[in-house]
Amino acid sequence: MKLRKDSNIPDRVWNLYLKKYSNKYLVRKDEIGIWHIRCKYGLIQLFSHVNHLLLFVGDFRSQKHKTWFKKKIINKKCRISTEGDADISLVFDEKFLHSMADSLNIIKKKKISESHRRLLIERIKHAREARKH
Repeated sequence: MKLRKDSNIPDRVWNLYLKKYSNKYLVRKDEIGIWHIRCKYGLIQLFSHVNHLLLFVGDFRSQKHKTWFKKKIINKKCRISTEGDADISLVFDEKFLHSMADSLNIIKKKKISESHRRLLIERIKHAREARKH
């Protein structure tokens, strides 16, 4: 499989690419302004815009924990890019992102109903008033 080059992609397009998943997953901007998807043990970055490839960068507590993770994703459509003692990088096609969400422990956004949101706002107001007195 011959990969096409990403050299002609403008920086702004590259940096904002993963922001499109912000309605479903927890998406954050890093210190250089590139958006990534947060996971429990790492993050997902854009690997190739043209080829629609993503990169999972995971950092685990121990080598044993990383081994457990590798066994969990063994049947998934991804390949190991780099691997260290307790860290691993996986490259996979973007179309598999939603099916791999549980395996990669992607942090999903919480859906709060409007009535529950109002209740939480009232509790915060009450707590702030209590602290003032």
